[in-house]
This record gives sequence, C-alpha cells and structure tokens, in this order.
Amino acid sequence: MIDLSICIVNWNVREKLRECLVSIYRHSKDISIETIVVDNASSDGSLEMVQTCFPEVVLIGNSVNIGFGRANNIAIERCKGNYVILLNPDIVVTQSLKRMITYLRKLPKAGVVGCKLVNLEGFPQKSYFYKFPTLWSEFLWGTLLYRITYMSNNCKSNDGNVFEVDWIVGACMMFERNFLLKLGGFDNRFFLYGEDVDLCYRIKKIKYQVYYLNNIKMIHYHGVSSSKQEKSYYSAVLQKESRYLFIKKHFGVFSSVVYRIIWAFCAIFRILLLITACSICYTTRCRTRYYFSSLSRHYRILLWTVTGIQTKEYS
Repeated sequence: MIDLSICIVNWNVREKLRECLVSIYRHSKDISIETIVVDNASSDGSLEMVQTCFPEVVLIGNSVNIGFGRANNIAIERCKGNYVILLNPDIVVTQSLKRMITYLRKLPKAGVVGCKLVNLEGFPQKSYFYKFPTLWSEFLWGTLLYRITYMSNNCKSNDGNVFEVDWIVGACMMFERNFLLKLGGFDNRFFLYGEDVDLCYRIKKIKYQVYYLNNIKMIHYHGVSSSKQEKSYYSAVLQKESRYLFIKKHFGVFSSVVYRIIWAFCAIFRILLLITACSICYTTRCRTRYYFSSLSRHYRILLWTVTGIQTKEYS
C-alpha cells in the first residue's frame, strides 16, 4: 500500500517543477510514494521535462488550463495512497514528508495540516490565518485600516509548535485520502485563489480541525505562475472574484452584493489615495511606475465590482 500520494498542478513553471520533484524524492526515502503531476496546458516544455527526467511520475496533460482546483481534483481521483499532499510546483521540500503524516495521524480531529512556508532567504510567509474572511475584514483590508486595527491572536497551540487555525494556504495541504474524497476535494467553481479557504471552511463546518505545523518548513517561491500573466491586475481581480464566490456560497446573495459594494468603495478610496500621494510627493521613476501599476489594478477591481465580468486570461 502506498503511504503518500503527492499531487502537483503545473502551469508554465518547468524549472521550479523540476526543483520541486527533486526535493520530493530527496525527502521521501523513508515512505512509499506516488507523484501525480497535472499540467494545465503549459507551453514551456514542462510535459517533456517530466517525461524525460521523472518517468516514474504519473503525468496528466490538459489541452487547456482548467484551473487549479479542478486540476487538483483530477489528481485526487487518481490517488492510491493512505494520505494525500497537495503541493504547488514552486515548493521545495526541505524535511521528511513522514513528519507531516505523523502529525496528521496523532492530532485530534485533524482534517488537514499545513506547514511553515518560507522564502528563499528563510523569512516566513503568511501560511495560515486565524479567521475566515468576513465583510468586516474585507472592509478593513480595503481601506487599509487593518494596519492600525488590533487583530486578536486567539489561536490555540499544541506543544508550542502546532496551532489550530481557521485556514491554511493551498500551496501545501495534507489530508487522509478517504476524508478528502468524502469532502469532494476542491470546489471546481474556484478557478484560482479561494479554493483553500472554501475547503477549510467546509472542514471546520463538519467539526474537524485545521492545523498549522510551525516546526516543519518548506521553501515557497510564491506566485511564480500568476506572475507570468502579463497584465498585473489579473491576479488582484481574480482574488476578488474568488472571495466574492466564497461569500456568496457560504453567506448568501445579499452578503455577496454588499461585498461588491465594499470593494467598489475601497477601490475608489485607494485610487484617490494614490492620486493624492502621486501629486504631493516627490517620486522617482520606479515609484511612479508603482503608482500607475496600483492605479491600474484598483481601476480594474472597480470595473469588476460594477460589471461583474469574469476574467478569462489564463490559457
């Protein structure tokens, strides 16, 4: 019986995928594994690289980019291991994956576990969140009031290294396979972003727990695939679309309408703030580019709140 199934969804990050796969095999010698890579119509030779360098990998190639959640679900259906870990292709495993399995086995009512994600310099990234998003938290974020608002740390800890949280990011998530199948995997309606929040919400709803392992770390390059999108506003708009879908799904249509109104207000607020800052402050050429990039991003968010038109730019 296979101990662990490793699922990776790739889109045009061939060299990061190579590094990820090498790190997986380096740190899984003490367990039996299978690795499944679903490629979302990459054009950078990712498929050929996996076929040539990692022939043992189960490789599934899609003719179009079907999204992160849907592609992961295809991999999950093929899994044969007792446990399943979902990894981004820009993850570098640095410790034995058996340690995460051990925690998942022993933690009470564990639905999913995630680990500390750090950048190449070793600085921690935000890998977990204490609270699910709400209309109020979106307002605080959009108006920048979160910077001066005290957010209480009411997360429970276990042995000082394990924390119970509301949700963890989808770059690294480990489940017991039968439990994940019972959940139905990710909601296919989330193309990119938000599928991790939704899955954790469903886990908490059935009285299971989400755990963050502070003493296990992996390197995460973060946003490599989305950064390849030429239009800088795309990811920002898609994040708002995904959050809108989450709010609508779990809190109703009225709340989703309020969400759009909140972000219309916040987008206008940030646009005015940027125009004011640009007009009264001396700015370098680099800083000016940043201002115009931010203006473009929030203008596109504002357009989305008014029109509700879905973006279709990942292909």
